[in-house]
Amino acid sequence: MTMVLTFLAVLVLWYRSRGPTQRAIANRGLRWGFILGGIGYGLGCLYGFVIASAINPTESWGFAPLYGPIIVGPLLFTIGFALGVPAGMIREWFRQAASRYE
Repeated sequence: MTMVLTFLAVLVLWYRSRGPTQRAIANRGLRWGFILGGIGYGLGCLYGFVIASAINPTESWGFAPLYGPIIVGPLLFTIGFALGVPAGMIREWFRQAASRYE
């Protein structure tokens, strides 16, 4: 999980250092990455609370309420970020390619 985020951070920093057109590509990728990652984190937290409420209160609760914010939320954030950065970058590439022919 950490390797994916590190790779995407290096990729974005490399693109941002190459000029204004590549900076726009990296910014679009970051925007989509954070949007999808935030949605994934929110869904992960909600899922954790649903799991925690499904446990019978007479049983041991353990770490069930923390399952969403600590495990599922960051995992879904990583998945959303890993899908959002390339998707945003590809959208910006197509937008820049289409604007050349207008």
